[in-house]
Amino acid sequence: MRPAHRTLVAVALALALGAALRLWFLWHFPQVNGDGLVYGDIAKNWLHGTYGRTDYGLHEVTVRPTLIRLPGYPLFLAACFRIFGVDHYGAVLYLQVAIDLASALAVAWTARAVAGRRAGTLALFFAALCPFTANYVAAPLGETLSIFCIALGCATLVWIERRPHWPARVP
Repeated sequence: MRPAHRTLVAVALALALGAALRLWFLWHFPQVNGDGLVYGDIAKNWLHGTYGRTDYGLHEVTVRPTLIRLPGYPLFLAACFRIFGVDHYGAVLYLQVAIDLASALAVAWTARAVAGRRAGTLALFFAALCPFTANYVAAPLGETLSIFCIALGCATLVWIERRPHWPARVP
């Protein structure tokens, strides 16, 4: 088997195993509670124009502006709620599975660019099969997107560093 074919088989196997691990966490240990519901509450209120928390008072329900969470993950949830429907956390969690596997691909690309094909393949298996990061997909929390942004940032840095004349340097 040619090295390119072996690499494709390894990538497919790593992604399939990584998807199976994440889906196992999602099906057996979903965690839609606590902070995930706080993010969801902020996202739902933001869809109605206020970045805030719902206050269930004795005689009335009000929305009070808040700064207890940064807006990145509530914005992601608001976009998902707009597309999939409000409180459809299942769709959010399945989307996080795909995002987390994309993170594994970004880690693998970075390792391959820095240290070669074998390092990239090993990095893909390690990233795809790491239970400490895979379990984050089962909760509507910002960790999966944070990991994705870090992996994408590292890959972008390596990509830019490999192109010394891009963009043209200004003296």
